[in-house]
Amino acid sequence: MGKIGMPGSDLSLRRRLANAVPGVLSWAIILTTVLGVIFFPGPWLVIVTLFLVVIIARMLLMLYGTVAGELRIHKWTRTDWVIGEDEVRPATGLRPSDVRHVVFVPNYREPADVVERALDALAQQHRASERLIVVLALEGREPGAEAKGRRLLKKFDESFLATLVTVHPGGLPGELAGKSSNLFWAAPRAAELVDELGIDPDVVTMSACDSDSVFHPDYFAALSRLFAEDADRFKRFWHAPMRYYNNLRRVPYLLRLDLMFVHSGQMALLSIPNLSALPISTYSLSLRLAEEAGWWDPGVIAEDWHMFLRSYLTKRGDVETVGIYLPTLSDIIEGETLSAALRARYNQVLRHAWGAEDVGYLIVALPGSDVPRHKKAYILGYVLHDHVLRAVIFLILLSGTLLTWEVGFTHNISLIWYWWQVGWLMRGLYLTASSIFISTIVLEVYRRHSVVEGPLYLLLAETVGSWIFLPFVGIFAGWLPAVHAQTKLMLGMPLHWQVAPKKLAPAPSPTRS
Repeated sequence: MGKIGMPGSDLSLRRRLANAVPGVLSWAIILTTVLGVIFFPGPWLVIVTLFLVVIIARMLLMLYGTVAGELRIHKWTRTDWVIGEDEVRPATGLRPSDVRHVVFVPNYREPADVVERALDALAQQHRASERLIVVLALEGREPGAEAKGRRLLKKFDESFLATLVTVHPGGLPGELAGKSSNLFWAAPRAAELVDELGIDPDVVTMSACDSDSVFHPDYFAALSRLFAEDADRFKRFWHAPMRYYNNLRRVPYLLRLDLMFVHSGQMALLSIPNLSALPISTYSLSLRLAEEAGWWDPGVIAEDWHMFLRSYLTKRGDVETVGIYLPTLSDIIEGETLSAALRARYNQVLRHAWGAEDVGYLIVALPGSDVPRHKKAYILGYVLHDHVLRAVIFLILLSGTLLTWEVGFTHNISLIWYWWQVGWLMRGLYLTASSIFISTIVLEVYRRHSVVEGPLYLLLAETVGSWIFLPFVGIFAGWLPAVHAQTKLMLGMPLHWQVAPKKLAPAPSPTRS
């Protein structure tokens, strides 16, 4: 156990060409949209109308998933996850109390108090001193990294079953600086520690988080039960919905807007039946699955989806994500000034959008894999759809809005006819979409008011303001960074990982629903 896989090598020509697919497809749709608005406004509006019908159907499904997820959170936060933890589960012959957890806290130049807040949350887990192995995964590029790690862990000497400081050397061949390469270095060393402690690796989970992740106090108790009861636990990822509430009241208003939709989107994907969501940021899997997949990929930047996809290929498509409906709290990106915070947020979204390289990874890896054909089509379509939609949806809907109101095209007989005959449908669709948006925002107001201290009128003011600034959010936190990332990938231009600036903020109580 603990064998280190081969580090990532330079991308082949085939992989570079495959990485260009999302950008080529997105730019083709963008150019088609522009040409359709200018030269074929009538037919293009018909196409946009059909597109809007599909989007609204998707929005209704997402709203259902969001509501279902919120109801589960309400139930899970009131469940006693410790009851019966010493009872053997018939399906597996395992007791929840037998399960052990390795938790990675990778960080580079992060404020010590932010990391300490994450460690405090881990120390509050049920029987953490018997079950949790905490790994501070640091970077050799940070001066004094190992000493920093040992100082941080000194306070928690008695809090965990074991602790480990790993220092990832910088500049290793074939690696990209970031969370994924850090975990690739830390994971096998943590597996070696599990061996030294005499723990059966088949009862161990591995959890990857960020330095600002604050786990719910019952997260690992719930994970222990789910792991012990699942006969397919070596084919599972576990993921809790993220809530970016730690520093909500301190960050500029514009940075809080898109979270109304980020929270609902993540929740919906996790809760919709028969849809295995891909994990985001903070997630868990078995040690055995992580090892079988060759640990994390040191040659990518966006590691969460990519780790799931590596595992998906390893298990021939038989991997699923299971929701843990106990939200993990995290930070919103921030900066010393509004402009600095906006730049940092843009760079963060750009880094997330860089996950479009997973399309290239799948195009190259799927043909030679043993994944069934229908699952190959599903996973490639899932990932490609997500990235391309992010890059084109705003512009397509904007083109429909302009044409519906006949901006600059009232001289066109076919367009006037369309507006008169079918325009009512378009307006009805926009009204339906607006109703769904309002429902989403009401749910977010409920979530924030139950978790974040502050007067209700401020949340209601944000709701009204969200309509005014929604186009800005669509451009700045969606369309533009997605196009930027896909264009760089298409042209073979590198993206350099940057640390997201953070400052300590006391986390809200995660025990409140």
